[in-house]
Amino acid sequence: MSSDRKVIKLTNISSGTNFSSIEPGYDINMFTLVKDSGLFIVAGENTRIGQFFMPSLDNAPKWCPFLENITEELEENNTQLVYDEFKFLTTDDLEQLGATNLIGGKMLRNYMHGYLMHLKLYNKLRMVSDPFKH
Repeated sequence: MSSDRKVIKLTNISSGTNFSSIEPGYDINMFTLVKDSGLFIVAGENTRIGQFFMPSLDNAPKWCPFLENITEELEENNTQLVYDEFKFLTTDDLEQLGATNLIGGKMLRNYMHGYLMHLKLYNKLRMVSDPFKH
């Protein structure tokens, strides 16, 4: 583990690859890993002490078992995000699909600088526009 003012890095010693990083969003003065746990305590330029739990490192400390419960609930709660079934497309993407006539209709949702299209419709249009492309 190492740290500078902005990030705490966890490196896999055997492979030399970055295992994970923690960026608290404020300057870090000091951090510590609570013994025999995956809980980090971070002191920095903030009004509150930061605490970060990484269950992939180790269990929660014995004095805060509620962290294990929260982690288990998050693992069990495998909910689908609202936009998982949609594909983001720009106007250029719609032109390539030959679907610019859908702009302003119910099949597209305006989203930021483009549109969201249901993934099933996108796949059908893609197959029609270029059937030999994988």
